[in-house]
Order: sequence, then C-alpha cells, then structure tokens
Amino acid sequence: MSYISFYRINKLYDSGVHAIKDVTFDIEQDQFTVLVGPSGCGKSTLLRMLAGLEEITTGKILIDGKIINEVSPKDRNVSMVFQNYALYPHLTVYDNIAFGLRLKKVKTPVLDNDGNITKYINSSIPREEIDKKVKEVAEELELTDYLSRKPKQLSGGQKQRVSLARALVRDNDIFLLDEPLSNLDAKLRVEMRKTIKALHSEVKKPFIYVTHDQVEAMTLADRIVVLNKGVVQQIGSPKEIFDEPNNLYVATFFGSPQMSIIEGLLTYNNKKELGIRLENDDFLVIPKDLLGQLTDYSLIDKKVKVGLRASSFRVSEGKNKDHFSKITCDFVHKELFGNETLLKLKLGSGDLLAFVPNNIEIKDKIELFVHTSSMKIFDIETGESIFGLRRESTFKDIKFNIDADEISFEFASKEYKYPLESRCFHENLNQDSLTLKCLNEYISLEKKENSIEVEGEVSLIKNLFQRKAVYIKLKNQKEPLMLYVKKDEDIKEGSLIKVYVPLEYINFYLDDGKTPLLSKYEIHNNILEEDYDLVSKKLNITNKEFIMPLKGIKVIHKGDKIDKNEYRIFKVIVLDVENFGQKSLMYYKIKGMKGYFTALLEEEIDQVVTPVLKLAIKK
Repeated sequence: MSYISFYRINKLYDSGVHAIKDVTFDIEQDQFTVLVGPSGCGKSTLLRMLAGLEEITTGKILIDGKIINEVSPKDRNVSMVFQNYALYPHLTVYDNIAFGLRLKKVKTPVLDNDGNITKYINSSIPREEIDKKVKEVAEELELTDYLSRKPKQLSGGQKQRVSLARALVRDNDIFLLDEPLSNLDAKLRVEMRKTIKALHSEVKKPFIYVTHDQVEAMTLADRIVVLNKGVVQQIGSPKEIFDEPNNLYVATFFGSPQMSIIEGLLTYNNKKELGIRLENDDFLVIPKDLLGQLTDYSLIDKKVKVGLRASSFRVSEGKNKDHFSKITCDFVHKELFGNETLLKLKLGSGDLLAFVPNNIEIKDKIELFVHTSSMKIFDIETGESIFGLRRESTFKDIKFNIDADEISFEFASKEYKYPLESRCFHENLNQDSLTLKCLNEYISLEKKENSIEVEGEVSLIKNLFQRKAVYIKLKNQKEPLMLYVKKDEDIKEGSLIKVYVPLEYINFYLDDGKTPLLSKYEIHNNILEEDYDLVSKKLNITNKEFIMPLKGIKVIHKGDKIDKNEYRIFKVIVLDVENFGQKSLMYYKIKGMKGYFTALLEEEIDQVVTPVLKLAIKK
C-alpha cells in the first residue's frame, strides 16, 4: 500500500472556481515527489489540502492507510517549508529553529512505585533535548555560525536553510516544500537543490515539492506529477516524462529548447508503411516496433500533430536506416550552442528547431534525417499521444445497458457490471454504445476486490527508466490496454495475461468521449455533524437523521409565489453544475457550511449567470 494517497480529489470554491479536478495519485514511503505546472494549476492547493490548511470538497486523502480529511493539521505529523521563509524577525536563528519543538507536546509515561505505567501525560520536550536537536540540524545545514543572528542579518540562501532546519528538527513523517527556492538567484538555487536532495537521501521520508520550474522538477524528483488547470496530465519518472509525454502539454512544457510541433497526415505510403505525410510531401515512416502502441485507429487518414525535439535530427541516416526518414526544410537562422549549432527551420507552415554539428554547410534548403523512433504523435483535437504512453486506456463502441442499480457493459467479449451506487447517470441517452476509459496507473496483475478481470495477449513491452509499460491486445478491441509493472516483472511478448481493472478507476463517456455518463462526484446529501446547526436553522428541522433530497427540489425564480407552509425555502451557493439535456445536476452549499449537497433539477442552470440561487424543498 502507498504511504500517501490522493483519491478523486476535487476543490470547488464559493466563487465557482473548480481548482482541483478529480485528482488521483499515490506517493511511496521514501519518494521525492514533485508537483509541477504553471501558476494557478492547483499544485499548492493540493499541498495545503495534505497539510490540512485547505478543505477538500470531495474525495479523500490517506496517510499510511488512514483517511485524514477531518484530522486537525497539528495531528497530521507534517512539516511545511514556504516560499517566503516565514521566519520570526525578532527571534534568533536558534530560536526560530527551536520554536516548533518548544510548542510540541510528547506523551510521557507516569510510573507507579513498582515502575508500571499508569497513564500518559502530555509534556514539553526537555530543554537539553531541544538544544541537542537544534545544534545537530544546524550543523547539517551549515548554520552553526549563524545561530545567534537575526533573520535580517542573513542572505536569502541562509534564510531558506533556516526554514528547512525548522521543518527538519521536528522529525515529522512528511515534508512539504512549497516553491522554496523561487526567491533565490540562479546560483543559490543550484546549491539549495543539492542540499534538499541530500537531506531527502538522509532522512528517507516522503518529500513533496511544489514548483513551476521544469529544471527543478527534473533534477530533484524521483517521480513527477504534472498538473495543468487542476487536472493531472502525467505521472512518472523525470526520464519517462521527458521521453514519453502523454500529451502535447507535457511535451512542450519539458525541454529546452521546446519541442517543435508540426502538422501532417497519418496515413500509409505506397509501400504500405504507416507514417506521417508532411506538408511538403516528405514522409516520416513510423518504425515497426512502435506500431503496437497505436491507441486510436480511427485517426488513420486524419491530420495529426508531430512533436520533434531539436536532438532528433541527424545530418546522415546512420547505420539503422529503418529508424530515420529524410526531410527538406528552409533555413531561417542559426545560434551557436557550444559544440553544436541550433538551426531554426521552416517546413511548410510549421517551424522546426534542430541541433546540428558546427561544421555543417548552411544552405537555403537543408536536408536532414529525423530519428523517427523519438518523434511523438498527438491527436490534433485532444492533444493526447496516440503512439506511446497515455494516462488512460480508451475503448470506443462499448455496448451497454442501464437499470436502476448498475451499468451492464460488454468489454473484450465478456459482460461486466458496474454498480451505480452513489453516482447519477446521464438520463437523456439515445445511443447504444459508450466510450470506456480506465486509469492505467491502477491496472494491476494482482487480483483485487471490486475489480474486473480482463484477459489478452501481450503485444508489446516498453522498457522505461524505473518500470515497464505492457500493451495488451484484447479480443474484439483494436486499441490496446496498457498497464505499468515493475522493472523485474517476468512478462514476455506473445504470452496470455490476466489483469485486474478496479471499478473505481473506470469512467464512462458518451460517444463523443468527452461527456461523462456518470456524475463527476459522489452524491452527498447527508448533513455533516459540524453543519447541522446551520442547516437545521435554515430549513427549520429538528431531525438529526434528515437527508437533503436529490430530486423534487425547485429553483425559485423572480416572481414565483411559494407557499412557505408547504415548502422550505433557502439560499445556496452554486459550486458546480453538470447539464444533462434539459436537466442539471448541481453541487451546492449553504454559506458557512463545510459539506456540500447534490440536486437533480428539472431545468438547465448556468453557474456563471446564477452563482447564487433560492431553492424550495417540499416539507
């Protein structure tokens, strides 16, 4: 079991901002995990949720198998390092480091006359022990000579080391670092990265580090979680993220210079080889060993986007000719990069960047060879990779049937059942097939409770830096199912294999592949204990077992006359809305409450137009 688990985390603010969207990932006991993405992508919000400084709208966070959603921040055994150091200016370095220890209470046994423990009392840490710990961590971070100084007498790097020391000295189970190096200059950042990495190697506890800097992420992380607009884009080792991006966003976020993106047609040439026909009629042949990774056959003979890194180009095709294709480009300009030259080139309407040797002869027209094994191909509409790693395995045209309690669906020539339980489904269905997506990270070789068993043939094994990606050809499915296994797992291509897909990580979509069949979040209509006084006052109820109804709730519009003897009337904040045809599934809360409620309304609701509503519930 993973040490820290984020499960279907969502964060909805009263303003209607959906900051975190269905985020799920795990962190191992001694892992250095970096959350990376642009400003506003939700990385700091996730960190604050784990620390208990931010409430979770829906989902759960587990530490060592225990749900900690409602655990007080002080009881989570978490240390946090902030971007702005957060040092006390009137205290010395020694006192800043010791401050948390002086406040911390430890359980001390009380003994009877026979030496038996009779009870435990909370007591302060002895002064001698505090002094010893402060001096040990100060020596470790080279702060011994500064213990008597005040923060104003320190440089930026020294202040950051004091902030780290204050977190380390508490000896907590988890260390959270929120952009700790962003205020430092480039040289200091490099030094502090080494310090932080060395500290992690020594304490061997989970470090979760937030940054928008791709260089920090690549140099520090054992595992990277890439976020954008509150959505997880990809999870993997730095090498995996760089070499095998899941989508266009990840591909262009990592790498300097940025990956070049051009358009082409995914089609066959006259030799029946699958590849990319470019605007100038050059053809990039997809190597045979990549063909088993094609995740969407419907894109053949359609336009796609091709990603090429500057290092993917050669001036000759070399010995392995099957992995190189020739292209002709127009020269634009060049820049000298040490022992290489970076060329900016034009191919049709697209721009390319290519590293070449300094001694290459530059002409108006330049012929280069593309290493096609390293090119990346993306769906032009979704931006998802169609050859290589994907966060989800996607299957179209899944036959299904819905009754009151479950979805029955046919997948890989077997019939399975998905219990609806506490999630609503799209009621206006006029189709007989669905798109099914399952989260690859959680598909397993081990049989697990509440999972479906799927059998197929191993079509391809891709060796990654820290693990292997296994592609499985399923019966009656063109696209492969993909899962990750350990590096030493003994699996062979061509062998039959059984894998287990947890129901909780399967999602159903309508035929467009975008509209979810099931509601985004679990339906919550029980009144939380901490919300009871507020909600009961608003609704004039006395029954603590009262459950807010899902259906039969009316929206009160201007001019509507409502009989207050027949209805309970109350004002709510709209958190989020899903529109299903002429109906809306609305997630809302009463101002001041922690939990939220769900309502299925018989009309379309626009959250932007009406962020606040009046509702009527029949008594």
